[in-house]
Parts: sequence; structure tokens; C-alpha cells
Amino acid sequence: MSSTSSIENATSSLEWLEGALIVIKENLANFSASEYSKVADLKAANAKDSFGKFFLGYCYNNGIGTSQDREKEFELYTKAANAGHTTAQYSLALCYSNGRGTTKNEKKAFKLYSKAAEAGYTMAQLKLRTFYFNGRGTTKKEKKAFEIYSKAAGAGDLKAHRNLAACYANREETTKNQKKH
Repeated sequence: MSSTSSIENATSSLEWLEGALIVIKENLANFSASEYSKVADLKAANAKDSFGKFFLGYCYNNGIGTSQDREKEFELYTKAANAGHTTAQYSLALCYSNGRGTTKNEKKAFKLYSKAAEAGYTMAQLKLRTFYFNGRGTTKKEKKAFEIYSKAAGAGDLKAHRNLAACYANREETTKNQKKH
């Protein structure tokens, strides 16, 4: 995908979201949950980008403008993740990890966390660290888990810094090299 089409897709997504937020703000008091759900379904069905599908999945996850529907959430996150939407990959991994809207499958969750982590999504990196450290969905690899914390901390993530410091303090996943971070 060229950078021009990526910019156009991002612009289209932001325009759609902005329009949706205006409609919600102006009409929320007048909409019943089922009416809003119909509008949101129509918008997502016509959305040509992954963000629209992700956002509607988020609405189904949180019961925003519609009743909470885990199966619909899973379906929409799957479509958006398959289209390369990083946050949708992370959200779909959460579905697999917790058995939300689907059967629990830690191997699939691990693969999706890996994809999102490779794209630089810090929350996915931190989840991936937990999977490596505990051997969930993959072989237990404490050194790899430590490397992931180091990478996230290097990117400036405060939670990763705190957790990395705890690893050093507890001598988890690392030797006694406490001067490194």
C-alpha cells in the first residue's frame, strides 16, 4: 500500500469518525439503542476501511449505541485485523486470549499479539512479554520476555520501564546487570 493511499485511508477514517461523533453528540438523546445500532451497522457495512470495522467492533464490545454483542465484536475485529489494522489485531488477540466471542485460543492470541507488537503497538508488546514469560501460546522464553520489556522501555513506555525495573530488582529474566536501565 502506498503512503498516499494510507494517508487517504486515514483521512477517510477520521472523516467518518468525526461525522459519527457529530451525529452521536447531536442526536444521542433522540436515538434508541436499536436505532443507533442500525445506523452504526449501515456505516460499517459501507465502510471501505478497517477503522470503521474496528470502531464498530469497539462499540459492540462496550455497548456503545448498541447492546453488547461479543460475537459481533469478534467478527468485526477479525475483518479489521485481517485488513492490517494494528489495534484490531490487539483487540482480536484479547478476544482469543479471554474466550470473548469465540473459543479461547492462546496460540492464535500469541500470533496476533506478535503481529501487533511487530508493528510497534506497545500494549501488544507487553502482552507478548507475558505470553513468553509464562509460556502461554508458545514455548516459555524468559530471555525473550525480558528483551520485549527492554524494547518497550526503550520506546519510552512508562509501564515497561516500571516492569523492567521490577525484573532487575527481582532478578527475573536477567542477570544482575542492574546498571543497564
